[in-house]
Amino acid sequence: MEKVSEPNEDKKLTFGRQSGLKKRTAILIAVTAVVIIIAVALMAYFLTRKSSDGKKSSEDEISKVEQAEEVKIQAGAVRGLQEGKAIAFKGIPYAKPPSVQQRWKPPVSCEENDCWTGTLNASQFGSICAQQDVLSTTGDAQSVLGNEDCLFVNVWTPKERPKGKLLPVLVFIHGGFLLYLSGNWRGIHPTPEMVVDMNIVGVSFNYRLNAFGFLALRSLAEASSTNTSGNYGFMDQILVLKWVKTNIEKFGGDPKSVTLLGSSSGGTSVLGLLASPNATGFFHRAILMSASAIFNKSWEDAASDNEVFLKNASCQRNDNHTAVRDCLYKLTRRQIQDAIPWIDYPNWRMNDLLELPTNGRFAGALAVVDKTVVSDAPLVAMTKEKVNDVPLIIGTTAQEADIAPSVVFHNSVIDKYRARVQERLRTFGFNASTVQLVLEMYNNTLFDGSLPSPQLAYLSMVTDLRATCPNNKVAKTASEGFKSPVYRYVVTDRPSKPLNLFGFPSTFASHMWDLVAFFGFPSELGYQPSEEDKVFMKDLRREFGEFVNSKGTVKTEAWKAYPSKTALFTDNGVQVPPDEYHKEQCNFWRENGFFSYAWIN
Repeated sequence: MEKVSEPNEDKKLTFGRQSGLKKRTAILIAVTAVVIIIAVALMAYFLTRKSSDGKKSSEDEISKVEQAEEVKIQAGAVRGLQEGKAIAFKGIPYAKPPSVQQRWKPPVSCEENDCWTGTLNASQFGSICAQQDVLSTTGDAQSVLGNEDCLFVNVWTPKERPKGKLLPVLVFIHGGFLLYLSGNWRGIHPTPEMVVDMNIVGVSFNYRLNAFGFLALRSLAEASSTNTSGNYGFMDQILVLKWVKTNIEKFGGDPKSVTLLGSSSGGTSVLGLLASPNATGFFHRAILMSASAIFNKSWEDAASDNEVFLKNASCQRNDNHTAVRDCLYKLTRRQIQDAIPWIDYPNWRMNDLLELPTNGRFAGALAVVDKTVVSDAPLVAMTKEKVNDVPLIIGTTAQEADIAPSVVFHNSVIDKYRARVQERLRTFGFNASTVQLVLEMYNNTLFDGSLPSPQLAYLSMVTDLRATCPNNKVAKTASEGFKSPVYRYVVTDRPSKPLNLFGFPSTFASHMWDLVAFFGFPSELGYQPSEEDKVFMKDLRREFGEFVNSKGTVKTEAWKAYPSKTALFTDNGVQVPPDEYHKEQCNFWRENGFFSYAWIN
């Protein structure tokens, strides 16, 4: 029997269906609202992000413009970029490429629109000059680095400079035996941190090297207006100094306050510039680090030595100088490097200069006295009025030879050390008692703390003979011939950990240690300085900063001009002992005629 619903029950069912529908509708509306809210939120997020990214990109572009600085110099407009708190201008050409027919000739300066048009983007270093791989250990040029189009100058200037006041200028001349390296090698150059710290304008540059920069030959002299040859790299250096005088004010630098800083063959270059009438008036102070004291070969003698280059290059033409030059101009970079007499005399590799000498063995000269660029041997010029008489600081390190020693003695191997000294000195006719006298003079360096250190003793001996004592003679000659003050220092401070510049971990006061510290331990070297290392850096910057910013005086009052005093940069700061550093040892080497075995080039 069919069931019949009661009226009230129908009402209840209808109400239930309506109520369920309303609930479902409400849920659907709520869910839709949530979805809409989420969608709007997501859209807002992405729109905001896009807007933010667009704003950031715009800010980046604005920042790049703000960080750039453009100046107009003689050759055209250049744009540098901010690095730290300084503006760096890198890779500015200062001369036309000295290649092909312009090889072995004076550099030709860049005049307006000569070397670039528009605004030069000076944000990258230019090419280094053509050279053999500095780490090559053989006489063969396995690889040739760099190019002939390499004459570039770099400038670092503080971003915030005092208005109405020009800053002193420090021009760095890089070393490398006049064979290698560049004005930006492994970060060793003025840095943003350094120029801001010292409140100066810093300059570095490239100059022609090896056979490209210092090849003296009679065939080249015949085509020269001065009838001389060689020293082309020095001509580049002088052109840079002219460039500085003409342009440096645009970078905030004072052309009337220029200090040269030369290390190693850069220091030797400074000696050449002191004796160069062409450099007169272009610099006002000079700092020489580890320079070579031997600088006296005439270009004619060097040209005779370099005849072997023509033979190696297959350019000998029976005194037909025009044909010889035509052959030279056609040589490739590799052919020029291969023709250099690296091992045979004149032994341009100079591979025994970090060793005690052998009697009668010398290296040839790259830097020569040509009577034009270099008027006289520097030690002779210092006694004449035509020298560039400016305040000097002359420095060496106590163990220069530790940069790449040719022999390494392990601790306690004292017998081998003594045998090596005997072997070398007996070539000079020294008897056993004289050799023993030399050994005794270096007994104070035979023990490094409580451990026997024949390595320290040997390095100190080699360094005294090759660099320290000869530079004393340079300082003495300058002090007697100059009206300006001459200061002398020796570094005995050591790196807190091994320093590797050329494939050897130096642990003593090695060659270039003072330069590395002065430039702030460039990160490219992979050397993390200790607090003690940083104190050494501050000592150097304090003394050099006073010298650069004054009329050529130093900060430490007790450090008097040479020969009165020699300052020591030690692990415990700057000290000025009453006696000259290694006076007894230097007297011995000088009295026995060893000056001629000092470093060359």
